[in-house]
Amino acid sequence: MSEVSVGSERIRTRAESAAIGLTAGCLLVFFCLTLLIDTRFVQTADESLVLATRLSGNTATPVGPAWLAELARDVTALGGYLVLTLITVFVWLFLRFERTKVMANRFVVTVTGGYFLNVLLKTVIARPRPDVVPFLTQIHSLSFPSGHAMMSTVVFLTLGIMLSEVATRRAVRALVIASPVVIAAAVSLTRVYLGVHFPTDVVAGLCCGIAWTLGCWLFWRRRDSNREWIHAAKTDSDRSATG
Repeated sequence: MSEVSVGSERIRTRAESAAIGLTAGCLLVFFCLTLLIDTRFVQTADESLVLATRLSGNTATPVGPAWLAELARDVTALGGYLVLTLITVFVWLFLRFERTKVMANRFVVTVTGGYFLNVLLKTVIARPRPDVVPFLTQIHSLSFPSGHAMMSTVVFLTLGIMLSEVATRRAVRALVIASPVVIAAAVSLTRVYLGVHFPTDVVAGLCCGIAWTLGCWLFWRRRDSNREWIHAAKTDSDRSATG
């Protein structure tokens, strides 16, 4: 085995180990939040942080300049279902036209699975939306975990992981992995600023989105590794039989 192959294998192993650790950590945070959201301490902290985004004595007006609320609506749209659906469709079409059917299907399965997981969690946990400030945007579902935070993480992080696997420079790989996290974090902050989510909602959404995306990636990687091992074993067996 060449030095390049050994180096690539070590990078893959470190990446998978990091992904497993991060997935476990995110799941732990999510489950802890799920158990604690109904406690008085967490509820009081959540409400205080939401109230901190509004002017004292006028909860209908957010803090900051007038343009900040409009900017928040623009940023929060990046995690909206229309934008994420369009991105998903365009990425799927691109991958299909590039004859990478497997990647196209995996992208759609990861995104679609994440959506239904979010709906299931919202339904089961059934946490109502904040009622301490007027909403600055329209909402149509329950609160925990945040769908915008979770789905923006799933879509952009999945896309970033796919791009990182074809990137040849470490700096580029870091950029395409960090950018989705920054986008999802920005979307999450706007959900609190607009008054439609508690901070724990968006933290749970981020954690769940990261755990789901990395879990899917690890599953595909393990499946590919098993196929490579089976193919290599079959090839060696065929060579032995003909030799």
